[in-house]
Amino acid sequence: MKAELIGENSLRVWLSAKELTQWGLGRAESRTYTRQGVRQLIRYVQESAGYGPVKRLSAELFPVDGGAVLLLSPYRTGGGRCWPLVYYIENEDDLFSLAEQWTALPAKAPPGTALYVYGQGYGVAVYPVETPTEGHRRLLEEYGRLMGRGEAAAAVCAEHGRLLAAGDGLTRLLGR
Repeated sequence: MKAELIGENSLRVWLSAKELTQWGLGRAESRTYTRQGVRQLIRYVQESAGYGPVKRLSAELFPVDGGAVLLLSPYRTGGGRCWPLVYYIENEDDLFSLAEQWTALPAKAPPGTALYVYGQGYGVAVYPVETPTEGHRRLLEEYGRLMGRGEAAAAVCAEHGRLLAAGDGLTRLLGR
């Protein structure tokens, strides 16, 4: 296990497949067992890395080759800040369908996007200028699944993925 402080208040923890098993993570047969494993792992990481205590903590677990990355950061609400959202798209057809419908949506300030080859599919990091419109949110949920939110989640996608297009990646994918 390797832990690294990101910025002032987020922590990135790399876990091998063996360590995931030791902590009881990834067992589909029991969500309660997994939840307990995550809580114990978070306490262990906070104590050993000197991170915390944090009143409300956001924990996100991302699969990567050979294990997973756990991101810990203070949970924030409000403040008008829109965090990057990272979605996993399973296949090329869904990625192109998302891009075609995304570019057709009217938007005062369309969210920026970065596209990555990620695992067997694609990662789409969405950088909203303001709260994403209902149309944008609906498309992301229809064609993908939320992998995480925040700068740390976007950093994991960038680090473990291969960049295809940045800036307005979904529009650039279509050659527009």
